[in-house]
Amino acid sequence: MYIKRIELENIRCFSGKEEIFLSPGLNYLVGENNSGKSSILHALDYLKSFSSKDESKIYTNNTACSRVIIDIAGDDLEDILHEESLDKLIPYLFDDGKGDSKILRAQRQSQEESIRQNGRSVKVDSKKVLFWNQENEQYENITGIDAAPKKLFDFNFIYADETPGEHANMATTKTLGKLVAECVSDITKHQLWEKFSKAHAELFVRDGEGSVQNALTDLEGDLNELLSDQYAKGVRAKFIFDMPDASSFLKSGRVVMSNGDNGDDETSLENKGTGLQRAFMIALLQVYAKKTAGDVNKYSKNIFGLDEPETWLHPRAQIKLIKAVREISKSQQVILVTHSPYMLQDFSPDNSNVIVFGESPNGDRAYGYTELNKCKLPYISWNAINYYVFGVPSVEFMDELYGEFQKRSTGKESAGEAEICEKLKQAGAPLALTWKDNRKGYKDRSVPVSVYVRNSVHHPENSVHRPENDPENDEKNPKYTSEQLLHAIQELELAIIKYI
Repeated sequence: MYIKRIELENIRCFSGKEEIFLSPGLNYLVGENNSGKSSILHALDYLKSFSSKDESKIYTNNTACSRVIIDIAGDDLEDILHEESLDKLIPYLFDDGKGDSKILRAQRQSQEESIRQNGRSVKVDSKKVLFWNQENEQYENITGIDAAPKKLFDFNFIYADETPGEHANMATTKTLGKLVAECVSDITKHQLWEKFSKAHAELFVRDGEGSVQNALTDLEGDLNELLSDQYAKGVRAKFIFDMPDASSFLKSGRVVMSNGDNGDDETSLENKGTGLQRAFMIALLQVYAKKTAGDVNKYSKNIFGLDEPETWLHPRAQIKLIKAVREISKSQQVILVTHSPYMLQDFSPDNSNVIVFGESPNGDRAYGYTELNKCKLPYISWNAINYYVFGVPSVEFMDELYGEFQKRSTGKESAGEAEICEKLKQAGAPLALTWKDNRKGYKDRSVPVSVYVRNSVHHPENSVHRPENDPENDEKNPKYTSEQLLHAIQELELAIIKYI
């Protein structure tokens, strides 16, 4: 199960309608600050769990109606509905004509209105999740209160302004809680649980000395006396304490950290520094990935949302983190908001999707990364995404453009420098710099900036690696600057576009 499509209307910074398509695996949300990336996670949270305190934070100001719509898809969706006792939603599955599996479309809206449902008028508002009825061509409230949608939408989001300690707890809605619950899932089959059940009955159910029921006798008597006197004679109230399931006890658990086996310096995780908290979260994600990846017999309705998880992590830790996230995405959907080039390392369109937030050429606020491909490259690499989204020029991306220009302009996989210079000159690139060549029989020559930078990278023997006052520097080429690298990329872009 995964979210296939999100439609926003007047949500946070999204004025008007915006449509976003996701992949079942890893989805990168990238773009400038305040472009709306985190709003996607907040919108999904709002759809799952409405709270009146959300209204001022989630709705766009001065709009008549705000809404969030999602399409849920997946070959396992119908099985999950059966498994979660949500059979009443199965008739609402329909074919959108855009995939192999049926989808379930859900909506929450701010506007209050009445609809005709099952022959009567039904009021719908922001407190109810609605599901699309394809036959009646309208959204309907099937489940009443939000308990059923909350059961179906198993979103586990970590926001940038939260500390990992807030999520690394034993609650069954959190990553750690899910792992712990899975590890103790069969605890009720053992003799210790049977002994605990008997002890619970003695303490909470039976009315013996020292029991909870015995301690509440006076309170129960006072309440019943007033009820009988003020409401109806004979009415009685009784306190019942059912045997909790195992997960109820896990919520009180916590994680402590120490520097050794003796535990003398044990400290709660939430009292440790942010760096250690993040390290714990990375380890937790990696363990979760190992336990969930490749489990084809287990239906997964859990969807991860990570908002700038690279915060406070050094590059090596970021690379480890994205490897763990990529493993998790093999078995369940991940929505990753990031500003880090390291998180995009090893990006592949085969198993990942990148959504760019900002102003697209056709006016969309969110668009697919393929729209970045104005040079019509065979594929968009992470080097290209880092350049177009984060403004980070790299030698690797320049080489990609250089190779593409060479192929387009000469029709060959490999061409000599003189031929490339001529083709660049024809495309409008001036011979702006001088390249000094100390090889025997080669002369100094004027070249475009892109050729100079490429020579500087691929022929370091002719580049300066000495102190500035060393006289031998006169025979070398100064290493390219960051400005020249940016100029080289822009020069190759324009030249490729002219050939297109």
